[in-house]
Amino acid sequence: MSSTDDGTTQSTATNDSQPLNANEYQLLQRLLADPFSFPTEFKTWLVSYIEASDLDLPMSSVHGLNAALNTAGSTTTLSDRLSELETRITALEARP
Repeated sequence: MSSTDDGTTQSTATNDSQPLNANEYQLLQRLLADPFSFPTEFKTWLVSYIEASDLDLPMSSVHGLNAALNTAGSTTTLSDRLSELETRITALEARP
């Protein structure tokens, strides 16, 4: 156990093969219940890690991304816009 600045004690991991105790489980539930409670350092690291990794994350798996990338009031989907862009690029590449 180690003490924190506010005088509370917290458990330090000693053996990863042991299951979480009740206090650790409660702390984990509290942290995961509110993503805004993650420290800024962790969020910064996570963004950098995802950007640098070879993780293949489909755009459809990112909640709200399609709506955020569409212009306000537009009814075309991101997929339609990408298809149109690919068509234009192909046409430009075919020019002599």
